[in-house]
Amino acid sequence: MKLVKPIILFLVLIFASTVFSQESENTTENEEAEIEITDQNEESIESEVEKLIADSEAKAEKSNGTDDPNSASRNSRLVPLSRRTGFMIDRSSVPDTFVALDLVAENDLSSTQRETSNSIDVREIEFGFSGYIDWFASANVLFALHRENHGANAGEYIFDIHEAFIELYALPSNFRARIGRMFFDAGRLNGVHRHDWHFTNAPVIHKEVFNDTFVGEGAADTGIELSYLMPWDFFQELKVGVFRGRVFGHSHGDGSEKPAPLWTSRLKQFIPITGNWGTEFGFTYMRYHPTTNAQDIDQIFGSDFTVRWFASRIYMFTWSSEFWYKYQQINNAEPTIKQGFYSYVDFLFMQNYSVGYRFDYYSDEFRALKLNRSYIGQSFWFTWRPSEFSYYRVNYEIKDYNQYENIIGTNHVIYVQGVFMLGVHPPHRY
Repeated sequence: MKLVKPIILFLVLIFASTVFSQESENTTENEEAEIEITDQNEESIESEVEKLIADSEAKAEKSNGTDDPNSASRNSRLVPLSRRTGFMIDRSSVPDTFVALDLVAENDLSSTQRETSNSIDVREIEFGFSGYIDWFASANVLFALHRENHGANAGEYIFDIHEAFIELYALPSNFRARIGRMFFDAGRLNGVHRHDWHFTNAPVIHKEVFNDTFVGEGAADTGIELSYLMPWDFFQELKVGVFRGRVFGHSHGDGSEKPAPLWTSRLKQFIPITGNWGTEFGFTYMRYHPTTNAQDIDQIFGSDFTVRWFASRIYMFTWSSEFWYKYQQINNAEPTIKQGFYSYVDFLFMQNYSVGYRFDYYSDEFRALKLNRSYIGQSFWFTWRPSEFSYYRVNYEIKDYNQYENIIGTNHVIYVQGVFMLGVHPPHRY
């Protein structure tokens, strides 16, 4: 607690100073100046491109028929390709690089230390490369160094491949594909890295469904994910994935060979309400074998929706929820059922500040053991974003246990988080 109080006081002072400074700025004049500069830059770039194309074509006419590989006629044949595709292929260009640093200070206000170690740590460092290979494909190669909180490796930092995949854009008939290791598309949260969440920690139902109760980020695997954009008037996309399925959730081992791969599927649609309002909702199904026995099967059903209002850079409202049901059958015994949901709202105001609230519910039923457990959680947070490359957050959680993790009672925990970005991070989905 001695460490958390000064950090909170520091953030409060920053908030007060920035509020007064923002009120004295003339935002209208700044925005008009930015628009005028942008228009001038675009016109200058367009004129330069047209001049280069004209010079190249003129040189091609003079040197027509030459066999010189560096001649203007040879180079001019690349111009129509760039005009048609909008792509200038240059293998000498470097990919986008980035580093994301996630710092978290935590304190258990109930003094039980059942929830946290009451310390400050580097929770994760993520770094990698991304960019276009050519007009047909792009690639993401991401690494992560994260801190283990439980088990034999508690307190140690583990290095692993976060994601490494190529994405194919130009497949026929509205098809696209991702091939490699990835956080597969399942629900809303699994495809978003945790440093980009609106809150500090994952909901309990997310941890339980994706077998990631220690780290909580989600499930990733190696395979192929094929998507098809429906030819309707509104946006609707179907994704089907096939993955190795040796492990499911957080793991540093290779796992055992399973009778069948992991199958994933997701149908999602985006429907605009007005120019500033939009909603996305989807349905997910996953099936895999938790053991090497072909009779042991896990089936997971999920649904999600997100409503977002984006009036300007100053105001934005997000409401998002996920519902999950997991049915597990092992050794022909009575099944284990896990179910629950979370729902949160986040409101951005004054361009750099946001507040939010999340409600969690989780329950499970071990019929063979005649054991029922439940959990109810609430989270409140305040976030300050001085720019798109960093944010500072205070997150307060109330956790009400009923036998879950062998705990009965209520815990109060406070987290102070700082995330800092260097370079260009690959964009997340809407």
